[in-house]
Amino acid sequence: MVTLYLPDDLVLTTHAGTLEEILLRLDLNPYEILVTRDGELLLADDEVREDDVLRATSIVHGG
Repeated sequence: MVTLYLPDDLVLTTHAGTLEEILLRLDLNPYEILVTRDGELLLADDEVREDDVLRATSIVHGG
């Protein structure tokens, strides 16, 4: 299982896929968070493996 740590200390788990697939599966907006694996920023089309541990950071934006 993929483990995703969210900024509010919530931890979610899901199956592997691209980062975008995972975020959408978890009802997270891929345009509102940045996700890292081992300190490296992931892009939407990056493959995430079953044993990966990911950390999400919220993007604050205004208009």
